[in-house]
Amino acid sequence: MDNPNMLTTKGQIARYFKTSPNKIDPLIAAGAPIIKIIPPHSTQATYRADIRALEQWMGYRRELDGLPDQACQQTPGVLQAGQA
Repeated sequence: MDNPNMLTTKGQIARYFKTSPNKIDPLIAAGAPIIKIIPPHSTQATYRADIRALEQWMGYRRELDGLPDQACQQTPGVLQAGQA
């Protein structure tokens, strides 16, 4: 089963960034979380990128289940009540 958050081709990654496939390698050089794999005895590279990692790299904030980040943090009182 394929991971829906994984981009598995250079073309998919380029479409995600709305750019040309020729600009993917400069993104990698700039620190984008894109994996480029060149198998031994081959000139054809394989690319992999996780959408969530790309969003984080670009500075997007994703809310968990529609709740602000504050709602996901537990206070010590909540932890004590849950342990009782």
